[in-house]
Amino acid sequence: MTGKKSNSKLITCEICGVSAARMVKRNKVFGRGRKMIVIEDIPFISRQRCGQTYITRDVMLALDEIRTHRESLTVPKEVAYTPRSPEKI
Repeated sequence: MTGKKSNSKLITCEICGVSAARMVKRNKVFGRGRKMIVIEDIPFISRQRCGQTYITRDVMLALDEIRTHRESLTVPKEVAYTPRSPEKI
């Protein structure tokens, strides 16, 4: 996952309570094959002190809604991928 830092001010981390977190936007893949969904620009809170990231409750509920009602809330797109070959031991 790659993140895009926003130019927002530092915000208070909901986990540690320190003003050392920023909002970043990332893409996330859910599922595989025909059931795969790519959701773009998901807002994450990124803690600068330890590097942990998390999402707010509202974002989590929105993601759950998209995943539950994927047929009516998503746009099908063709994607290309290269399957990995099994590693030889």
